[in-house]
Amino acid sequence: MLIDSLAFAIEESGALAPVYEKLDAGQDATLAIAASARPFAIAARFAAHPQSMLAVIPGEDAVDGFARSIAAYVGDAHVAVFPMRCDYPFAPKEPDARFAARRAHAAWALQSSADVIVVASAASLVRALPPSASRVFAPIVAAEGAEVVDASTGEVLDFESVADALVTRGFVNTGDSLEGPGSFCVRGGTIDVFLGNVPYPVRLDFFGDEVEEIRRIVPSTGQTITSLPDVEIFPVREYRITKKSVARAMPTVAKRAETDPVWREMFGRLQAGVDFPGADALLPLLYTKTETLCAYASEQTLVVLSEPRSIFDDASRTYDDACKRAEGSHISPEGLYLPPAGLDFGSAQRYTLSSIMKVGGMIDEQLPVKRTEIAGSAEKLIGRLRSLVDQRFTTVFSVPDVRARKDMMLLLVDNALPVVEVLDAELDDSSQDASDSVPTRTRRSRRGSARFGSDHPEWHRNVRRLKRGVVNVVDVDVPLGMIVPKAKIGLVSVHDTQGRNAQIRNRRRVDMTEVTFPFAPGDYVVHAAHGIALFKDLVRQDVGGMMRDYLLLEYAEGDKLFVPVEQLDRVTRYVGPEGSSPRCTRLNTSDWSRALSKARKATKELAFDLVDVYTRRASVQGFRYAPDTPWQREMEEAFPYDETPDQLSAIAEVKADMQSSKPMDRLVCGDVGFGKTEVALRAAFKATQDNKQVMVLCPTTILAQQHYTTFKERFDPFDVRVEVLSRFRSPAEQKLALEGFAKGTVQVLVGTHRLLSRDVNPHDLGLVIIDEEQRFGVGHKEQMKNLREQIDVLTLSATPIPRTMQMSLSGVRDMSLILTPPDNRRPVEVHVGEWDVDVVSEAIRRELQRGGQVYYVSNRVVKQLDGINVPRNGISCSHDRRSGRARRCGRGRGARGRGARQDDERGARARHGGFLRRRHRRARCHHDHRKRH
Repeated sequence: MLIDSLAFAIEESGALAPVYEKLDAGQDATLAIAASARPFAIAARFAAHPQSMLAVIPGEDAVDGFARSIAAYVGDAHVAVFPMRCDYPFAPKEPDARFAARRAHAAWALQSSADVIVVASAASLVRALPPSASRVFAPIVAAEGAEVVDASTGEVLDFESVADALVTRGFVNTGDSLEGPGSFCVRGGTIDVFLGNVPYPVRLDFFGDEVEEIRRIVPSTGQTITSLPDVEIFPVREYRITKKSVARAMPTVAKRAETDPVWREMFGRLQAGVDFPGADALLPLLYTKTETLCAYASEQTLVVLSEPRSIFDDASRTYDDACKRAEGSHISPEGLYLPPAGLDFGSAQRYTLSSIMKVGGMIDEQLPVKRTEIAGSAEKLIGRLRSLVDQRFTTVFSVPDVRARKDMMLLLVDNALPVVEVLDAELDDSSQDASDSVPTRTRRSRRGSARFGSDHPEWHRNVRRLKRGVVNVVDVDVPLGMIVPKAKIGLVSVHDTQGRNAQIRNRRRVDMTEVTFPFAPGDYVVHAAHGIALFKDLVRQDVGGMMRDYLLLEYAEGDKLFVPVEQLDRVTRYVGPEGSSPRCTRLNTSDWSRALSKARKATKELAFDLVDVYTRRASVQGFRYAPDTPWQREMEEAFPYDETPDQLSAIAEVKADMQSSKPMDRLVCGDVGFGKTEVALRAAFKATQDNKQVMVLCPTTILAQQHYTTFKERFDPFDVRVEVLSRFRSPAEQKLALEGFAKGTVQVLVGTHRLLSRDVNPHDLGLVIIDEEQRFGVGHKEQMKNLREQIDVLTLSATPIPRTMQMSLSGVRDMSLILTPPDNRRPVEVHVGEWDVDVVSEAIRRELQRGGQVYYVSNRVVKQLDGINVPRNGISCSHDRRSGRARRCGRGRGARGRGARQDDERGARARHGGFLRRRHRRARCHHDHRKRH
């Protein structure tokens, strides 16, 4: 392997001689090295001295990437990950079989001293495990032409015993078919098992008690493919419920069950002697003690610690989080989680890796590493390689793709650089040929370790040496290029050159702002740490020889901040009052921290106000409406559609609330087009029959206009006056509507946030209807309730926010569900994809042919209809830069045109109409496409 040759180069250079001498002598050693080069350092040591390793790093999110980097050098068979469990033992939940099996695989690799590098985060080590002496994580081993063996005891299992062994390891017998990881089924002389540590199930075909064949199964089709020589089936639970363990736990569980209902339930399940969700909480009782993964490491294991201080901090945070989650659960974290001080690595040898800049104690050696700095152009690549060759470095250029490798070699030859192609298969063949002279007893017998022969005293004789003074072009995928001056090694990866160049070319063709970001240049944004700024542009900067993309944010007083696109999650679009511009924050001041403190304080005050509002509403007497009048029944009979059962139920519940003495606070929840507006309309009419006024609050102007049209058409025959407040109305019209509402001559007032203005003074308000309540802030909604403590509130929503849903489910608010769709209602078809003129044209033509409407919504108004093959008559365009009269004309026709929606669920969608949405690249052109013929 390539890593063998690189390990030999390091050993020959003596760059790590002090470290290797101490490690070879069984002593602890400390190496100061950059974080990016640590996977390479671990892989090099593993190649020079194959042994069981436990690499502990800070941060669970970095584990998979760290393991992949090591595996790129030593191979996947020599790397295992010990992931952190996502579930907690304080709630009855089934653990993820995939995580449990991967943890079991890693723990068994350490316990059996296999030549495997186990990568784990400090957070994953805090969760307690059964004692290593219990051998809970031992797999079931099946091999072709042999009987199945239980690795925990070495016992040979017959066919019937295999199923029992699977059950004790947490697998579930699902009958005739598999149901995901952690399941198995027995059919005739075959056993299908869905393993957790690999993404595919396997089929064990038996001949008597002997495995005749092992094949992989395609989960989606059940088809068997690819024969396997053997398979290890690891547990999907981290405990075993046996008669002995149950007998040990029963006295303690029984005592706790006398006074605690949570433990009483577990006691009943434990008596049955079967596994159940939440049994993880019994782990300290099932065994005499619990341990961490560190206890599974044998004396031959090398423990690698990457930044010990950060590891301790990571473990502390995880332990504190577990303790907080345990509060109120009736389950103590003691024995389930171990404090950071309990992470004892015992007598295992330690190999500490720390940053050169943070070294404060004694170190054995430093290994400075430099970047390749070749990004941006071929000239930088050629220059860097020439410099390494001239200094007679062991120069490696990684190009995994065959065609790209040939092209790169021609490029190097054209620039007069000496080149030699070294394939990984050739390195393995040369090592194998040389190893024929090595005595058999010195070769490792464990699986996969034949690729490493460095445990022999003269292992370096078996390694093909890489030539100095030439560019060794290899097919191994090196994850990261680096230069190690002390060892005279230069690693250059094609990912440092070709990949970035390809990204640069793509960025020239595609506007990254419009495709990726939720904001565009000129928008105000909020940085989590620095506050409000103006997003100027997406720029490229050359930092340390590396071209990177940055968000250019402009703050107050002209200050600029360059944010890497990798930190895009820290920047969000500013949301504030429409038409207003916020004040930008000053950098390097306390402006933003003060603003955050004020926001937190205001949020806390609002929370107390909410409690006060609901307390007062619960204690006061509301207005009791009279039963339905003849006019009410006549208005309801004018409804042109048949009510669904859920609609009728919701209408009855709303009327019952209105006829009671308690102020109504009800949520009507249902999908778009299911008839929520009809429920609100009948409630509004009922209020007007007792001379009460109604306010209908809508999130958008066009929805307010549509509600106004619907209410007016239904209420006009009964002499109920309906008015609307929106920018579609002139100031004089709005003034007359407000005066009528104040005098009581206007019974129903429809509007947007304008209804929350101070000049809106109802004469006798009785009912407030809030449509699409998720579009309003908490303060807006509760402000309506503060107007009159006795008013009834009816909320409509297809997607209620979590706060509203929680209040409804807990009984603070009542809820009605409309789940039955109307007759002949078709489901909404959603298409998400790249902009395609043919797809858009076909969708518009289909909708127009059936006589419907199309609202084409874009966040940037441009000349959209160019190239779209649709009829041009009846097309209009509306945007904020048109005059108010033009907007009223264009939008008014949409609200009152043919096919206008009756359910009023979306302001930009006709009833059963099409809805197209696209993020556009430019926002500079504004055209009116309306043509008349």
